[in-house]
Amino acid sequence: MTEKKLNKLCERIRSLREQAGSVRSHKIVSVAKQLGRYRIDTTGGHPQYGTDLRPGRVTIPSHLRPLKRRTTLSILGELEADIFYWREQLRRDKEPPSLPTGEVEQ
Repeated sequence: MTEKKLNKLCERIRSLREQAGSVRSHKIVSVAKQLGRYRIDTTGGHPQYGTDLRPGRVTIPSHLRPLKRRTTLSILGELEADIFYWREQLRRDKEPPSLPTGEVEQ
């Protein structure tokens, strides 16, 4: 994942927020998969998507009709949190490794 890709996904989420109430689930699933989410086998009626980035799952109803506004906004909020976690991961990867306590760099 790169910062450029995260910015593009952030713009896509912003666009979907503006369309809330008329968004179909496949568009949200597409963004979720690009953020590294994968479908989890569940016994419930709606598919759930998990990630190795952080704990928790997000349920994305698979209706043919558009998702309700509040449902869409809630799911997009979770995906925005994924972007935050990805950015933190990128920041940590860029930091130089820290020295163990007591050692001085020369």
